[in-house]
Amino acid sequence: MRSILLAFVSVLFISNLQAQNSIQKQSMVCLLDMTHLNNNNDSRLFACKQVLIATGASFVVRKSIGDASQYGAILFSSDILNGTFNSAQRDSIINYVSNGGVVITSNVKDPDFYNLFGISDYTTERRNYTLNWRTGYDSTLFTYFNHEFENEISLGDPDRGDALYTRHYELNGATPLGYFNNNQQKPAVITHEFGQGRVYAFGLSLRDVTLRNMLNYDYGAHRVYSNGFEPSGDMFPLFIRSILAKEIENFVWKHTSPVNSYNTVMITHDIDSRTGMDTMKYFAQEELSRGIVATYNVTTRYFADSVLSAFYLDKENKVQELLSYNQKICSHSVGHFRDFDDFKMGPSGLTPFNYTPFNNGDSTRNGYVMPEVEVSKNMLEQNHGVQIKTFRAGHLLYPDALPAALESQGYLYESTLSTNDILYSFPFPLKEDRSFSGRTTSVLEISMTLSDVYGGISKENYHYAVDDWLRSTLEYEYNYSPVTLLIHPNRRWKVDAMKIYLDYLSEKNMILDMETYGNFWKKREQLQFWSEPQGNGTTVITIPDDQFPLDPFLSFGVHGTENNGKVIVKRESGQELNFTSENVHPRNHILVYQPTFAVGNKTVKQESNTIQLYPNPSSPGGQITIDKAFDSGVELSMYNLSGQLVYSKTFAAGSMVRTSLPADLNPGVYVIRISGSDRNYTKKVLITQ
Repeated sequence: MRSILLAFVSVLFISNLQAQNSIQKQSMVCLLDMTHLNNNNDSRLFACKQVLIATGASFVVRKSIGDASQYGAILFSSDILNGTFNSAQRDSIINYVSNGGVVITSNVKDPDFYNLFGISDYTTERRNYTLNWRTGYDSTLFTYFNHEFENEISLGDPDRGDALYTRHYELNGATPLGYFNNNQQKPAVITHEFGQGRVYAFGLSLRDVTLRNMLNYDYGAHRVYSNGFEPSGDMFPLFIRSILAKEIENFVWKHTSPVNSYNTVMITHDIDSRTGMDTMKYFAQEELSRGIVATYNVTTRYFADSVLSAFYLDKENKVQELLSYNQKICSHSVGHFRDFDDFKMGPSGLTPFNYTPFNNGDSTRNGYVMPEVEVSKNMLEQNHGVQIKTFRAGHLLYPDALPAALESQGYLYESTLSTNDILYSFPFPLKEDRSFSGRTTSVLEISMTLSDVYGGISKENYHYAVDDWLRSTLEYEYNYSPVTLLIHPNRRWKVDAMKIYLDYLSEKNMILDMETYGNFWKKREQLQFWSEPQGNGTTVITIPDDQFPLDPFLSFGVHGTENNGKVIVKRESGQELNFTSENVHPRNHILVYQPTFAVGNKTVKQESNTIQLYPNPSSPGGQITIDKAFDSGVELSMYNLSGQLVYSKTFAAGSMVRTSLPADLNPGVYVIRISGSDRNYTKKVLITQ
């Protein structure tokens, strides 16, 4: 009898586990890898992966229709061509949708799928230059569309003639969601309800509006190069996120900015002149006073030619001084050459003694990509005791050999491309040789959005530039997109411009250095989770145990504030985690986050007053206290602004929280968190020399 009972319990446990897994999968997306079906290279799969990474959806990649059909939505990685699917696969897809599934695809060409998608034919063109969305059709689908450049996105420059291959559909039951060239006879994006499910189809390849832009091979589609707002590429992951929010109950995604911030702003400075070397400390002093870590991209000019002097030599102490102001040093190449994009790869292993490029005013001889990234990195690391992980090329020039050279030298991040120029703001990995079929490297592009490069900018009119910076930052903030500002620190009045910009940023902006944001993005991409609506409005987000320790910057968005009750975040083993939530107005979703690094949060500000630091600002060794005894044990944790734990101490129940800070802290701003079972306290503190 006992064995029968145990068998029954085992069957019940397995049944519950299978049911739970089924519920989990319904909250997830499957990317259907079709490279073997259409004999593609991996460029289309890569593009769709980047789209889903930007959406923040929990997704898997599968090659089988049967496997894909277990998930709440399927994104096809490639077009539906004649012969892509056999009859059995076609029937499986139709049954999946009919039973409540959601399919998102590009370019439906197979007549056997016309009925499913509610179309009767299509027409191919290369003279469609805009995609105009029907933003009034459904507020859930178009929640991110509130700017004229979002309502009408650019696909190419009409003056160039041919642009992307596009297909507008002839409708037979489908509903248009957008038109090419604002022409209602050219449906560009469609949706169709079929049985209990729904399909969505684009009349273009997602590769052409993502990877093509990332490679900077678009057809002149950008409407502004810098200091503006160009979201044409961003709108595809944002629109697909909105599809998922509409179709998946209480849809959950990984937020694109840390904690509860609305976007991340990165302040960067390119040191590429003698005047920049002489005045950069004033920027660093201002940034330290505000608790900001900026990125200083240093050109290691150790030789003079017809264009520039050897301005790095004898200025190493000024670069070293940046570290005393808690700033980040990165590479801006060796020579800052105007023809860098023409350079070949060149040899590795060179040094300042045998790498001797020279520009005569017209062109550079003996200049190569590899030593530009290798020699500059080695010099900065040897001279200043730092690790160089980030690169930006002089004049924002991008040779084809750059990705492979950066990867070979251990760089993790790159910031040469212009956000506006490539029509895309989110980070993405570089492709080797700047090729569609190139190998995907480990180097992440964090593009440059705004800069001080204006014709005629001066101390009399710089406020016009600041206005552009603030306006563009706000537009990207609405989409939770990162913004990178470049200011050359070669004029003292530019400090004033930077101060005004910083003063007028939203309290929901988080200011980070590029490496910290890049680390956050990579951890975000790696984070696995699933979610389960409970039927009573409560949503449970579960994080597998192998994902811990959890980055304190990581947070989630949850769709449906009017239907959502409590949002619970827990470990797979069952432990409920310390997350809090806030509504995003006027949008119909919630941000769910760990409160340690929260921004613009009244509760956090009130609680911070409970923590006392003497003196404040303090030097290392300062005294921190809370004049309160806790009923349970508490832990004091101290983080730098990169989210790294630098100090922790545990206090027993009933004891007063009182301790001295470590004596070896570097200058900068830190976050102190005191956590217990009944209350959590957070405070930012400034540590000086």
